[in-house]
Amino acid sequence: MRVTANDVKSFIVQQRIHGRDRRITLGRHGVLTVEQARKAAKRLLGEIASGHDPLAEPAKQRLQSTTLAEAFASYLVVRKDLKPGAVNDMKVALKGLSDWMHRPLTSITRDMVVKRHAKLGERSHARANLAMRYLRAVINFAAGQYTDSEGKPLITGNPVKRLSDTRGWYRIERRRTVIKPHQLRPWFEAVLSLSHAPNGQYRPSTDGAARDYLLLLILTGLRNREAATLQWENVDLRASRMTTSVGRR
Repeated sequence: MRVTANDVKSFIVQQRIHGRDRRITLGRHGVLTVEQARKAAKRLLGEIASGHDPLAEPAKQRLQSTTLAEAFASYLVVRKDLKPGAVNDMKVALKGLSDWMHRPLTSITRDMVVKRHAKLGERSHARANLAMRYLRAVINFAAGQYTDSEGKPLITGNPVKRLSDTRGWYRIERRRTVIKPHQLRPWFEAVLSLSHAPNGQYRPSTDGAARDYLLLLILTGLRNREAATLQWENVDLRASRMTTSVGRR
């Protein structure tokens, strides 16, 4: 029997498992009788003697009941360094796996990954790759979180690896849309014309907003998301300064 500083009395079994002293709580005194605790201890010691590790079972059961949504939520809690934009990108990309979110993580197979990757690729190769890369990151995280009593991962393989093994990733060409110096003048003229119709009359504010947005991007170097989410409270016109999610400009 083990008695804690708070005078909590519990029946325990202490035994070497895989070369390490392990302590297993059978139950509290008062809930279990001495005879019940003795019988439970004998049964447990018999299992250990036959090579069974009783400490591994609870971890396996937790893993088998853990859904993709739960693993993703835990991933976001631990990865405190992720910026809001990165978190939002992950959520958007994983919408392609929305019907998997309430499935046990261990039920996602390599064949499922290949088929879903191909289906997502019918609409966008880049989005298909991104969804599977984020899925791979969540499963790798779970592999580090769920281990047996020896610290070995209970997830021994990542199903997304099938795409690497079969060279199934889509080849995405990098965008090369840099505006060259000789193109700046025509670009500015085209953007400024957004606020006027062909007859020279002023168009509704939607066109004016698009013009201002594009000018803001090229004159400040802001990224698309930074400019689109910029709030007036982060703009100081007198000091000619503004604060973005990545710092001051």
